Amino acid sequence: MPASPQSQPALSVGFLTTLGVNVGDEFIREGIRHCLDRSGAAVRPYFVNKHDPDSLSQPRDIEFDRISDKILDVDIFIQSGAPVYWHHGPGRHRSTQAEWHSWVWEERILRSQEGPVFINLGAGSCQPWGGDGSAFVDDRVCADFAVRAGARAALTTVRDPLASQILSRLRVAHECLPCPALLAAGRQQAVPAPAGLIGVNLMGKGGHYDFAHSFDSYSWTQRMHKLLQAFRQMGQVIFICHDMEEQQYAEYLAAAGERIFLSKAYRDYLDLYRSLACIFANRVHAAVTAAGFGIPAIIAGTDTRARIGEWIGLDVLEARTLEPSWVAERMATLLRVRDAESERLLNLREETVSRYVQLLAPILNSIAPRAPKGIDKKDDEAPIVRWLHRSPENSNWPTRIGIEPLWVIGESGFHSPEPYDGSTLRWTNGHASLTIPGELGILSDRIDASLWGVHPPGHGFAILIDGQTIFEGQTGADGAWSGGVAFDPRVVQQIEIKSSTIQPEGDGRTLGVALRQFCLRAAQKGS
Repeated sequence: MPASPQSQPALSVGFLTTLGVNVGDEFIREGIRHCLDRSGAAVRPYFVNKHDPDSLSQPRDIEFDRISDKILDVDIFIQSGAPVYWHHGPGRHRSTQAEWHSWVWEERILRSQEGPVFINLGAGSCQPWGGDGSAFVDDRVCADFAVRAGARAALTTVRDPLASQILSRLRVAHECLPCPALLAAGRQQAVPAPAGLIGVNLMGKGGHYDFAHSFDSYSWTQRMHKLLQAFRQMGQVIFICHDMEEQQYAEYLAAAGERIFLSKAYRDYLDLYRSLACIFANRVHAAVTAAGFGIPAIIAGTDTRARIGEWIGLDVLEARTLEPSWVAERMATLLRVRDAESERLLNLREETVSRYVQLLAPILNSIAPRAPKGIDKKDDEAPIVRWLHRSPENSNWPTRIGIEPLWVIGESGFHSPEPYDGSTLRWTNGHASLTIPGELGILSDRIDASLWGVHPPGHGFAILIDGQTIFEGQTGADGAWSGGVAFDPRVVQQIEIKSSTIQPEGDGRTLGVALRQFCLRAAQKGS
């Protein structure tokens, strides 16, 4: 029997998660907390919202006190079950370009072996359907990140087969276990008798991403109409939406009188999921979380996240080729054998939490809780100012904007950076904007920029500062341009790059200009 939590000093545990953004992330966090509950460890939880750098030091959710840095100053920091390994192809997004990668991973978790014990739980992949992970493994920067993260972690578990294949190819030690979202039900009351509700969670493109830009949304919607007609013969349909876009899609599909459910509170979804008879879902964590209550589930998706269901024994289907008649027949079968399927899922949940506890217990037992670090004057500074102080490299931000995504700089209208001719190329979409917060404000009087020679001759563009056009020009005969643009000294708040656009054959993106260099220069004293 584990020791009573009351007999142990509490461990401070930070969770990398989201708050009020994606309820699926919160289901995963609840599942991990169930593992900690079952281990007998007394825990003080702290939540780092990866979309909110302020959450590093500001209280969130049920935190009872405030600490300096919820990554560096806790006893344990847990990456809580999100996709960690992805690379969507040349010029497209990858793990190391995530908005939180710099301030969470590079500046804190991977900075050194010192600091809190790091645990990577439920890490997943997110590749196009059928992908084998080669794009990630063959990318030197992504592969290095995965290897360093594996070396830093006291424990790494993955939630889908492709994530395991990626780490195996990189020789990163890991355990294969169902996603922790399956365990969120363990923190709730026992499963009641089903209310006869057929839950459906539908997205207009059959999943989050259309990587090939070829998904037939019209065909998908017609197939969903047919599937819903079959479901209505089995019971009362309820649409379960995780965001406003799904709600709008459900409003188009719903019949008169059918309920459409959307909430900002993840706990509301848990009450609903345990009342379902079954669920068909595009969002993997709608299906997985419901399965934790013993609810039969089917997943349909467009990327490898859907494979989370494989280790739970759920049907996992590609949305592009899904046949409504097959799904309807399969769901009818699951309802006929519901008691047996529910028992299987509940037994799997118990086996899974026991294995997580078995893996976590030696780590938890080896940690001596530290006294919480108080808030000093520096910690009361704004997160952006604190970011500047963390690393000398961060003070060079004016030479990195535009080319390199920085979480402190607001961006719109940029495509992901891509390697080109031994350096980096970054396309705009024809109207790109950089918003510079006041805390970074420096007196500037010049922008130095250059464009790669990949444009048509005479390709027009303009640079604006705080809404004022400071330069209009065009590329030369070689399709390139470089130069310096001077302006009256000012603290710049917004930079815009407007241009003509092109759309090369075979590239679904709208392309503006290809940045090679873009530097905001500080004004010299006396200028």
